[in-house]
Amino acid sequence: MSTPPHGLTDRRLGVALLIAAAPFAAVATFLHLRGPVHLAGEGVTWTHGIAAAIANLLGPWAAPLVRLVDFPNAGLRSFSLPGALGLTALLAALLVTAFRVRRGAVRWLCVALSVPLAAAWFFAGFLGIADGLL
Repeated sequence: MSTPPHGLTDRRLGVALLIAAAPFAAVATFLHLRGPVHLAGEGVTWTHGIAAAIANLLGPWAAPLVRLVDFPNAGLRSFSLPGALGLTALLAALLVTAFRVRRGAVRWLCVALSVPLAAAWFFAGFLGIADGLL
């Protein structure tokens, strides 16, 4: 397989996409793990915080997941099946396009578009988990 223009190989593209999403994942994880447990409500433990931090990686699917493990106060009011499916489809389309296309400019555009998409992904997960507290 030849190296695409601008030297953005598949490996470098994957690293660039991870770097684009990492700050949002780190902030959401930090808020779940370091947030005062007593403010989250009755019955919320550190174990719930760890579960929420892991579930937040699943973006809009986080709230239904933490409800399956009996996370107190996690709300489903903000969960929207069409919204979750749409955001998942956008992310999948962006990733497929980024790795299938060999033009460097299109790959860099995909990396640039991944930043707001990653923000929306982790915000949807965090909001879904915190919805019962808001």
